[in-house]
Amino acid sequence: MQSGTIRARAYSASATAILRPPQLSGSVATADATKPELLLDLLAYQIEAELSPWSALLAVALTDQPIIPEKHDAADSALSLDKRLTDTSNATGKPAPADMAADFAAFRAKGKKHRNEVLARHLARAVQRPQHATAALGAVLAADLSIDIRKTWTPDAPIYFSRCSQPNLVDHFVEMTGFERDDDRVQAFEAQSKGHKVKDLHGLLHDHSVREAMGLSRADNARIDAWLPPEIRGDM
Repeated sequence: MQSGTIRARAYSASATAILRPPQLSGSVATADATKPELLLDLLAYQIEAELSPWSALLAVALTDQPIIPEKHDAADSALSLDKRLTDTSNATGKPAPADMAADFAAFRAKGKKHRNEVLARHLARAVQRPQHATAALGAVLAADLSIDIRKTWTPDAPIYFSRCSQPNLVDHFVEMTGFERDDDRVQAFEAQSKGHKVKDLHGLLHDHSVREAMGLSRADNARIDAWLPPEIRGDM
């Protein structure tokens, strides 16, 4: 009789160990499903705390997407990104606080505005480049957000022009200046080495004295100030 009791208790303990985790998580998830604000608080909290998914309540991890080109010199850069992005990372791995409940309460005490700022910064760092299945959605969002790439990046020598072929560099020069192909200035530009072509195009976009020396009109300047590579415009 005693042996049977011990065996029954062993089975009961084993069943409890197996069933308790999904039962508990299922109950918590069911309750959370009715409280979206709490879920957003939890997400923002664990993101800001840089907690790994396995040491937080939500099995969610964000991945930083590339926002800075490989060939980028911060000291002489044509790239101007919002510091809220460049200073934000979705890295994880910090140890969980000793009292996570108190830590979470302190986070919530900072208010909804702080929570939303955390979510905006970190989710923005996880936005991927629209392509393939997301291309159409990306175009809709770009229009809705009134995105102007030239506000964050002006085509330059190290990031863009140095990677172009010589024929493409000539095409860019013609497109930006509005000169005809048989114009002496186009012929002179085409006769230069690639290094000089790259330097001239960089100057055309970044140095107004270069434009003045070329006698470009106000309309020409406006066209240059709005110019983007065909790869970005979607012409290719």
